[in-house]
Amino acid sequence: MFKTAHQFFLIICSATLFILFHGLLIQKPLFAANSEYTKQDIPRSVVLEETGDVLTLRGIALHKLYFKDNYLGAFYSLNPISTPQQAILDKGPKRMWLYFIGTVDNLKEYWEAGIKENNPPDIIEREQINISQFFKMIDSPVQNGDTLVLDYVPNEGTKVIIKGTIKGNIKGDEFFNLVLKVWMGRFPPSEKFRKDLFNLS
Repeated sequence: MFKTAHQFFLIICSATLFILFHGLLIQKPLFAANSEYTKQDIPRSVVLEETGDVLTLRGIALHKLYFKDNYLGAFYSLNPISTPQQAILDKGPKRMWLYFIGTVDNLKEYWEAGIKENNPPDIIEREQINISQFFKMIDSPVQNGDTLVLDYVPNEGTKVIIKGTIKGNIKGDEFFNLVLKVWMGRFPPSEKFRKDLFNLS
């Protein structure tokens, strides 16, 4: 069947590479590459409980603080999105998911500056009650392995989930994008972080 042993060897190698590559394409979870959190799997899709919508993972980004890994960020959306501008303008359901690697003692201080830097003063003033409500919800330290999830549901608002516990819902359609700009606005944690949030789009 095979003229030479070399020909047989090449066919076997080609078949093995095909199987391995095909397996990588169909695997459901994505695993972070860094050795410190290789066990953290990130689903390619999530389902919103309120609507049943299936949101697709658009990208995964790593934030570093003082040269140390601080948290992973993942962005999901119902509609196809490939840029920060599209993400902010999109009116469909969205999710921003964070997995903390380092410890953050005060999330309010951590993001308060980011909200102010990335949003016009009139929007901040208009959303001040919601911002204060949000800061009360996240008023607790986070450690390695903790998660923060922000789910946007059109016509309902933003659901805040910390460490798997629902902290509340902030009504209105504007607040989610106000916070989303912390990672996707003019002054993100880094240019690479903002870009990587769409590295699967």
